[in-house]
Amino acid sequence: MDIRKLQRAIVDGLEDVKGQNIVVFNTEHLSPLFERVIIASGNSNRQTKALASSVRDAVKSRGFPVMRTEGEANGEWIIVDCGSAVVHVMLPPRGDLGRQARQDEARRQAGEAGEGVERRGAGEEGRREEACAGEDGDSEEGAGQEDACEEDRGPQRRHPHRRREARAGEEGAREENPRTLVKLLLVAVGQRQPAWADTAYDEFAKRFPPELRLELKAVKAEPRGTKTAGQLMAAEALRIDAAIPKGARRVVLDEHGTRMTTLQLAARMKAWMNDSRDVALLVGGPDGLDTALKATADETMRLSDLTLPHAFVRVLLAEALYRGWTVMVNHPYHRE
Repeated sequence: MDIRKLQRAIVDGLEDVKGQNIVVFNTEHLSPLFERVIIASGNSNRQTKALASSVRDAVKSRGFPVMRTEGEANGEWIIVDCGSAVVHVMLPPRGDLGRQARQDEARRQAGEAGEGVERRGAGEEGRREEACAGEDGDSEEGAGQEDACEEDRGPQRRHPHRRREARAGEEGAREENPRTLVKLLLVAVGQRQPAWADTAYDEFAKRFPPELRLELKAVKAEPRGTKTAGQLMAAEALRIDAAIPKGARRVVLDEHGTRMTTLQLAARMKAWMNDSRDVALLVGGPDGLDTALKATADETMRLSDLTLPHAFVRVLLAEALYRGWTVMVNHPYHRE
């Protein structure tokens, strides 16, 4: 398969429907599963669905296969698996789409949205399920109801497949340790990232179950100027150290860290949960991490042999951790 021709077909399909913020990542040396990750955004659910459809048509018209599509029913984040390339089509941050207006409209209509909903029982939970009956619809109104229901449900998943993932995580983790509540804290230098990176990171982060939450703690980068690299890293190290909860396990991401496969990472995460301590994963700034801070690490991890953009590191790490969790609970997200 000519990956460059496949990439061209995908980008053409996105551009035909005016896809925005198109970014192509070469992942040949990062994963044996695919060679390209292509990210794009649309300004509405309707456009994201049109983008996904256009990609499928463009890829098939040039003789390449389309393996599967996920998330099209809702349209907020659609994945098109083209074998050697995976396409992520997403909405921009909800605030850019007038989230509050949609929530207000959803609340007004919430009492009329309960037809045909599977009732889990009487009481407040049943009423919440009724109010959210429209969340999987294809319309903009459905998207608004979904946003409103997200606030009511708290940590519960908005989409059926995410609720299944949460239940699977609860069952798998509780069999091992029914009282385990562990946070994975991604402590990273840099507070401003591209919108696509924030959206992609958030999407993976909210897929984690209540027992194993992923949270981002972004610390301010030291202003670049006349200071040496050592001085910059030392200043950033103070901020990183202050953001780490007392007693948390420290995992430093470093180019000389331990290489791990997905299965090895899943085994490591299982050990973290059994240990019951929160885990702080430390990501440095442009110059890396201070030597003294690295010396405090309980363990190290090597994410890639390549130098990666900071924004992509957060997304890649969030996806890797989520994939590791799905391996732990035997969820079909990961394929060997």
